[in-house]
Amino acid sequence: MSTTSIRWTVAKQLVDLLAAHPDAAGTQIEPGWPGDAVKAECIWIESLDGSEEYPYMSGSDARQTTDDRFEIPLQIRVANRKDLFATMDRLTELVAVVQDIVKDDPVLGLFEAGVLEVDLGQADMTAGRLSEGHLGFARMVLAVHARLF
Repeated sequence: MSTTSIRWTVAKQLVDLLAAHPDAAGTQIEPGWPGDAVKAECIWIESLDGSEEYPYMSGSDARQTTDDRFEIPLQIRVANRKDLFATMDRLTELVAVVQDIVKDDPVLGLFEAGVLEVDLGQADMTAGRLSEGHLGFARMVLAVHARLF
């Protein structure tokens, strides 16, 4: 089990799993906002945020465990599709990629490192028509519960 924060370790594992998923082939996967380098299809981690819970005092003189509960919000971008239907179809496919990863491996392969579970939170999707073409975004939030020693 880990003794210090594993938030970045979990985020990197998620990026690797997303990049390896066959349905995300050709999609840019980034650990943060790609800025001007953003491509038509991109998934990036918005932030890492959460709270740690641990006892201040106890009857035991052993090291106290820490419950680290944090969120990994993901942004998904789809552009340059022929219409809004195609944009939303592709957004739905990329949301399913994230869902598949969590459903297939609910600890993201890190149980030994302290991840107890990853829950799929909200998944919001929208698309619109701009003068440059069609653009869609989805936002998903993964809630992670880790136990650190």
